[in-house]
Amino acid sequence: RKAKTVSHENKEEPAGQSQPQAAPISGLLVFTVMFSCRLLGALNVPILDCDEVFNYWEPLHFSLFGRGSRTWEYSPRFALRSYFYIFLHAALVMAAEPFLHLLSPFLSKHLMRKKLLFYALRATLACLSSVCDTKLFLSVRRLHHPNTFSSVTVMLFLSCSTGLVFASSALLPSSFAMCLISLASSSLADLVNREALHSESSLRDRTILCMAIAALAGWPFVALLALPMAILLLHFFTFNELILSSIKASLIVLTPMLLIEYLMYGKFVLPSLQIVLYNVLGVGGDSTLYGTEEWWFYLANLTCSFSFPILVLTFLFLISAFPSPLLLFSSP
Repeated sequence: RKAKTVSHENKEEPAGQSQPQAAPISGLLVFTVMFSCRLLGALNVPILDCDEVFNYWEPLHFSLFGRGSRTWEYSPRFALRSYFYIFLHAALVMAAEPFLHLLSPFLSKHLMRKKLLFYALRATLACLSSVCDTKLFLSVRRLHHPNTFSSVTVMLFLSCSTGLVFASSALLPSSFAMCLISLASSSLADLVNREALHSESSLRDRTILCMAIAALAGWPFVALLALPMAILLLHFFTFNELILSSIKASLIVLTPMLLIEYLMYGKFVLPSLQIVLYNVLGVGGDSTLYGTEEWWFYLANLTCSFSFPILVLTFLFLISAFPSPLLLFSSP
């Protein structure tokens, strides 16, 4: 039996014949699918979180037009929100405004300037999130080539997730951090692949920098996701190398961030640290003031956000486990 197996494996294929391989899924196709879904969400899905309006759209309006409301989170006493994050998006709006002015003769007259800028920013956020997730897909495809199951799974979850359609165009630090985590995961996958165009040190620095921006300028609680990444990085680099890279990334982020927060709050303050102290340790107030959720809340939310991909993957698993359902009922 063993001899037959060996001879079968060494058997040469006839000339001109080779095993057909499925063509890899195009990155452009994946981006087109993602961006189409997310653009529809940006143009049609209403704002689902009141905090997005009063904590981010209102301060952004104030930064651009000198008029807007302010919530208690922006009080210097609490300093739970980052003006650095607001100014990053204000820069996006100011960069897009000249292009929208050129398109104004071709746009409907009922689209007022602010309304147009609102939709332009949401569409830009949807585009940027699609770019980040497409890059993650391409890294997974390179890592698992020629086996495409992992890359198809990633594409399915990133393209068909209801939660990602909502989050991609939301003006929220958690959405900002989401995009940076995709970039960090992409760099990490390229590092594991060892066949990327960039050096290992540059991929390490890029991974750490993305996580530093996500945690410091975005949503600080995503710093927990840096722990498994750090464990994986320790297989390629020494502990001292990771510390030096982390210090360099922190300085790159904190230098402009602390300057802007000082100009707006009148004191040196780090909102990402403040929100952790307030919500986790209860420093300066009670984080349970507006209620809490049960322990299973995030599991239920995750299931709702990825319901369609989970159903499709379950179906694919069943048909792969039972190629022909008729075999279950066939007689021996």
